[in-house]
Amino acid sequence: MDAGIAVVVMFGTFVTVSRLLGWVVHPVVVLWQAALPVSLLPVWLVLPVAGVRRLPVRAVAALLLCTFHVFALYPAMGTRRLPVWAGTAPTMKVVSANVSNLNRDPGMAAALLTPGGDVYVLVEVSAVVRADLVDRGLFAALPYVAESGDLGADSVLIASKYPLTDVVAQRIGGVPVVSATVVTDAQTPLSGRSLRVVAAHPAAPTSSARLKGFRAWMRWAREQARVTTGPLIMAGDFNSSRFVPAMGELLAAGMTDAHESRGRGLTTSWPVGDSFLGPAFLRLDHILVRGSVVTRSVRDLTVPGSDHRAIVAVVALH
Repeated sequence: MDAGIAVVVMFGTFVTVSRLLGWVVHPVVVLWQAALPVSLLPVWLVLPVAGVRRLPVRAVAALLLCTFHVFALYPAMGTRRLPVWAGTAPTMKVVSANVSNLNRDPGMAAALLTPGGDVYVLVEVSAVVRADLVDRGLFAALPYVAESGDLGADSVLIASKYPLTDVVAQRIGGVPVVSATVVTDAQTPLSGRSLRVVAAHPAAPTSSARLKGFRAWMRWAREQARVTTGPLIMAGDFNSSRFVPAMGELLAAGMTDAHESRGRGLTTSWPVGDSFLGPAFLRLDHILVRGSVVTRSVRDLTVPGSDHRAIVAVVALH
């Protein structure tokens, strides 16, 4: 048992040090960091056992790791107070979903249409999925579309009820990125307000090459957060939780996670459905906002056939 305690403490120490030093150096390390709420749970079990067995060094180490765990989780906990103006400001409903490029479930399109969003950010849209969305009328309801041109695992698109301008489709970190400005006119409830939307799907850091692309995408996103004037939304499958240092740096650059702002920062979005990995333990899917836009409400949506939960957020624009 003493050896087991030592292993847990050493593992927890490695995860903690990698997080504190901002190491994003290996796919396995990134996974442990992403799953921080779960990966450090064994330390809490070790703490009383080490105390009872009178192992002072390991008990103190476990106590320090538990303290770090609490401080690391704290930013994702609680609810942020809405500004006074948000209560009466016009709102827009944003839906973000990784629909899964292998999705063949006939209920997928209907589930996506149910929220009646004003702007959709969709990733992993295969030719089959896109045809199903066309048949179900998604693009009739949302006639303004900006997409990467790719169809499949790397595809990203923005579909909007309102016109899209300043559309930019590019590749960052080896994957497509689409960004556009949603423009409303004075006759709509949004009274001419506009906001910039970025469709996000950085490479999953599952290999050294993809990890390099993931870091490049996060650097680009941080720069966008710093230089974009006016309201900004980044939405999609970020292949990262807020506990990965690169994602934490993006949030520190001024982006606010919709779930965290509404007291749901420790909820999860992946994997769901018939996954051999078990119940969902990571939040990879996010809607991030900054500037004169705040999240009024947010909820998750089950998308049949996808291994990700979608997000439905109501945002208020100043």
